[in-house]
Formats: sequence, C-alpha cells, structure tokens
Amino acid sequence: NLYLFGLQVEIEARQAARLATTENRQHAFIMNDGSALSLRLQAAFTDEWLKLGGALASANELKFDNEPSTLVKLRGRTTGDNNLVFLALDAAKSRMLRPYLDPTTPVYATSQIFTGGNDSLLNHEFNEVRFFDMPWLLQPDHPAVITYRRAEMPMNADLGRLYALGIDAFRLADLVLKPHQLGSITLDGVTGRISLVAPRQFVREPAAARFYQGEVQLLDMPK
Repeated sequence: NLYLFGLQVEIEARQAARLATTENRQHAFIMNDGSALSLRLQAAFTDEWLKLGGALASANELKFDNEPSTLVKLRGRTTGDNNLVFLALDAAKSRMLRPYLDPTTPVYATSQIFTGGNDSLLNHEFNEVRFFDMPWLLQPDHPAVITYRRAEMPMNADLGRLYALGIDAFRLADLVLKPHQLGSITLDGVTGRISLVAPRQFVREPAAARFYQGEVQLLDMPK
C-alpha cells in the first residue's frame, strides 16, 4: 500500500520538450552545469525531444561557465532559425547566461528559473523564456488554489512549493483511503493536474508559462 508522490522536475523538462515542438525548430542546445540535478534535467529533455522527432545540434551539450570570454561565444553557436535552447540551470546561472543568448532563439527552462512573481527585474531579464511551475505560484487566484490558506510566515518560492506539496499529499491520501477504483483518481491540485499511473505513482502536470515584460503569462500546452 505504498504510493509515491513528489515534485519530480524531470516531468517539467519533458513538458518543456513537448512545448518546444510548437516552435517548428529542429535542433536543441542544452545548457547544464555538471551537477546531478542538471544532468537529470538534460537527460529527461533529451529523451522526450528525440521521441517527438526533434534532433540535437552538433555539440549540443553546453557546459555552463561564468567566464565572460566563454559566454560571449554562445550567441554565435546557438543562433539560427532551426535552433532552440533548454536551460538545465537554476535562476542565478540562467540570469548570468541570458544576455549571451540570441534574443530571437527560443529558450526553455524548468521551475528552477522562477523565484516568484514579485521579482520584476529578474522577470524582465528572462523576457520570452518559457518555463513550468505549479499553479500555487503561477495562478494564486485559481479556484483550485484560492481555497487553501497561505502560510502565515513569508516563504520563498522553494518553501512555497514544499508547502503546496503538503496540501496535495494530504488530499491524495484522503482520496486513496476512500472506497473507489484507484485507477480513476485525478486531482486538480495546487501543484498541477495529478493522476495515478501504474503501479502506484501519482504524476503531476505542471502549468506552462513565459516571462513577458516583467510579468508571467500562462501558456497552453499542445494536445
């Protein structure tokens, strides 16, 4: 009777690959920093991107380096009508990297890039970057979100995600204990749309968004 539920960021990387297919770009560049998490995100994006018929650019894997002399070469390498970039990086490293990427090249990332909707300066710097996160942070006025009370103490985005995880974990535990067919469990959760997959794992579908003129705009996912 063990059920698994968590905030697997690999799902966000796979969603990024799905959304990237709407750009009609063929070649993907992936920027990682060599950490275990970054490499997991790269592997998840790569796997989904190739399954969907995309291709990887030659020397597609780009290692993050904070040396300006190295970063300045990125624009020439990633520029092209057929290219896009996936950032398997956190917000600080992505912020350092963003000015060195061609503004016409589509850029995708995960929730690691989002530190909260109130940071308008950072949001401006990430203009047009697409990313994924939970409704708890992206849609505070959503009916599925507004029902639940916020924590009394201020929280940063990372703690907010854990708080939201607790809400949905409690709701899922309640559903599991009720007498019905477990395979039919779905939940419009504060962490995303949640469903049960075999054998006993709950998987969430995060919300898609982009930064636009300092604000966060929700996006529709391809069917």
